[in-house]
Parts: sequence; C-alpha cells; structure tokens
Amino acid sequence: MDTTVPTDENVQMLLLMGFPSESEIRRALKIAKSDINEAVDMLTNGQQLTSLDDLSNSATNYADGSGTMEVTDTSDFPAANFYELESRVYTDSWSIPYREDESLAKCMFAAIKLLKEGKAGNDELCSKFLNQCLPESFKKLLNSQAIFRWSSEIQEGVYDMMLILMDLVSTALTLPAEGEDSYVPTILLDILALSFSPDCVYHQKNKSMRTKCEYWEDKIGQERVMCYPHKSHLGSREFSWLSNLVNRFQYSQGLEKIVSIIELPKTNITAMAALMEPLAACVQFLVVGLARPMLEKSIKRILHTIEHR
Repeated sequence: MDTTVPTDENVQMLLLMGFPSESEIRRALKIAKSDINEAVDMLTNGQQLTSLDDLSNSATNYADGSGTMEVTDTSDFPAANFYELESRVYTDSWSIPYREDESLAKCMFAAIKLLKEGKAGNDELCSKFLNQCLPESFKKLLNSQAIFRWSSEIQEGVYDMMLILMDLVSTALTLPAEGEDSYVPTILLDILALSFSPDCVYHQKNKSMRTKCEYWEDKIGQERVMCYPHKSHLGSREFSWLSNLVNRFQYSQGLEKIVSIIELPKTNITAMAALMEPLAACVQFLVVGLARPMLEKSIKRILHTIEHR
C-alpha cells in the first residue's frame, strides 16, 4: 500500500475530528505517510504542510526538462502562462496564482531552465518576466495588507512560491567567464531581500508558523545550517518559514555565489551593495559561527573598494 497517498477513510476521520480543510488534511497525511497521530500533531500545531523534498524535486526535475509540468515546448518560455500571469498581476483587483501547476510557478520553473542553459537573456518573454512581472508579483504577495485576509492554504502556497524563488535567484547568480564583467541581477536581489525581511507583511503574518529545524540539519548537515528561528520572550519559535528560506538559498549555493561575486576584481560598489542587501535583511537570524568566516573576506573587499574608489 502506498502510504504517501491519503485514503478517503483517513481524510474523513480527520474531518470528523473537527479539522475543516480537506486540502490541509491530505497534505498532512501525505507528509506523515498516513500516520494519523503525526498528521493530527501537524494540523494542531500549525506545522508546515508542504514537503520541501517534494517541492525541491519538482523544481529540479522541471529545470532539467524531465518534470511533469504541462508545457508543450520546454525549450521556450511558456507564453500562454506569462500572458495569463501578466493579466492577473497588473490590475487593481489582482489575483496571483500560488499553486505549483499554475502560471507563476510554471514561469519560474521555465526561467530556471533557461538560466541554466544560458538562454534567458535572449528570450524576450523570459527577460520581461524576470525584470518586471516576477518582481511585481512578489511585491504584492509579500507586502500587501490583503495578506491578513488570506486563508492558510494561500499562505502556504505563497511560501511554496518563495522556495522556488530561492532556486531561481541562486541560478541567476552566475560567475562570469574569464575576461567578462560580472552580471548582478539587482532586481531579483531586491526581491530576495524582501523575502528575507522579517518586517515584510507576509513574515509578520506568518511568524508563528512552525517547521522542523531538523529537516535542514539532515539535508545539508548541522555545520552548514545558516539560519535558525528566533525564540520569543515566551519561549516559542518565531520566523521558522523565513529561516527555511535562507537555508533553502544556502542549499542552492546562493550564499556562496554572493560571496564569490563580491570578491571578483571587476565587481563594483553598486553591485556589492545589491549583493549584500539580502544578507543585511536577515542578519539577526544568521548563525554567527558560520556567517562570520563566510562574509569576513567579502566585507574586507567592500571596505577596500570604498577606501580606494
């Protein structure tokens, strides 16, 4: 029996126990591998109901051209999805899709694929998505007062989109070939900084949502976990979702890429400021023993540039 597929019997049992959302119940049962007690614990304690492994695998598979997303031609940017997204973002009554099989996620997966292939800059729609539609989407998803009215399903869906964003920004941070100037995606770094800011509306709304710290310790090793949740004055953990985003970016080698680009001789002070902005946004959550040796050389490089410009 496949324990990752929730049975109708288990779903009905949890509905009768008073949990109102069937979609959340099914997600909890899937993550708990049909263990009723563990699913109840997740639903009761507000634990993350998105499998990071599932999301990582779907993003990676699609970026490699072997996923199951319904895009007719994986060699091009999905025009239909882009135009549909654009029509929903640039309106007073905006409605931005937050599921993995909808337009925002499909465009992000396609952009990751084209970035890996070095083709994103030559694709007009992909460039427009990365420089205009994507930033506008996340500004609204992360800093709108409407966030306080959204259901838990939407909050979790937005979190899923942010996990994909971590992979996208990391992929966009590429080291230049020998003799070339470095390219710094400042617009994407601005959105990354917003994603890492505990002051943005989204993180303020969801700061009490909890996840298992052990996930990243198992995934990348305790010695590489860059970020842990804060403890409130009452002893509860806060900003677990934000911490997960930073660790996902670390897992995607994003932090190492930022440091490497800062240390390049041709990286100017404006680019350095853009690269440091996301780290400055979440500095209070970083593990000092890991962040200090990683950033020490970069900070010296920045100071040297300021002194000699």
